[in-house]
Amino acid sequence: MSRRPGLLVAVVARSPVFGGKVKSFDAAKAKAVPGVKHVVRISSGVAVVATATGRPKRAGTRSPSRGTRARPAACRARVSRSCFAQQAGQAGAVARHDGDAQGALPGAAAKLDAVYELPYLAHADHGADELHRPRAPRWCRYLGANAVPDRAQGVGAGIGGVPPEKVKVHTTYLGVASAGGSSSTSSRKRSRRPGHRHPGEGDLVPGRRHPERAVSPRVLAPAAGRLDASGQPVAWTHRIVAPSIMARVFPDTVKNGLDGEAVEGGVEMPYSVLNVHVDYSLADTGIRSASGAR
Repeated sequence: MSRRPGLLVAVVARSPVFGGKVKSFDAAKAKAVPGVKHVVRISSGVAVVATATGRPKRAGTRSPSRGTRARPAACRARVSRSCFAQQAGQAGAVARHDGDAQGALPGAAAKLDAVYELPYLAHADHGADELHRPRAPRWCRYLGANAVPDRAQGVGAGIGGVPPEKVKVHTTYLGVASAGGSSSTSSRKRSRRPGHRHPGEGDLVPGRRHPERAVSPRVLAPAAGRLDASGQPVAWTHRIVAPSIMARVFPDTVKNGLDGEAVEGGVEMPYSVLNVHVDYSLADTGIRSASGAR
């Protein structure tokens, strides 16, 4: 993005483990670095706001901080494959039920069984975000690669103190946009100057999936298909065990434990099969999930 007059850059230091919280930090040493304007505690860490990217990064190394750590064993148990497999062995919320899939499974001429699995994948956006809010907040301008522009508009309205229709969203055609991208504006709440969130190494360190940035969810999905003597499908069962994105961003859409968005591939499959059963088991791992392949 082009450099704009008065632009400030935010870099965020976060806990290396899920569930970790800031206990204390020393802002004085960070503010001693030339160009540093603010050191702000946010929900997932400490944001250093400065006039250039290198300055908040350098200031972060000078600002001693302490934090609490989540219980790693408990976190590992919730996200382990064995935990997902245990849920896969139990009936879930029914998403589709046509005919008698279970009854048709034993007598079929041929069987196809498979277990599909996807790992957590970090949403490491290549782009970054800018938010412009004038001193007399009559409007805001949001620039960034974002998969959900109307959500970015709502975030800008909340920070700028203006109605959503007064927020102009410029979706940039670059980088990788994710459904969780607009949440990054939280580090600019105390500044009325133009703000730019720099992704930084914290978004890209292998294996570090920090709590402010959402990730594509882990999924375990056992499926069973049956064919008749001519090779035509006669039965299909599909169980999807996964965290719910919609439960976090649009909780009203999840009813009776069923996330319709999570099962749409199974429910709306384009093949004609007389006996189909698809169900869903919500895996509550405590890790924020955003859009991704299932």
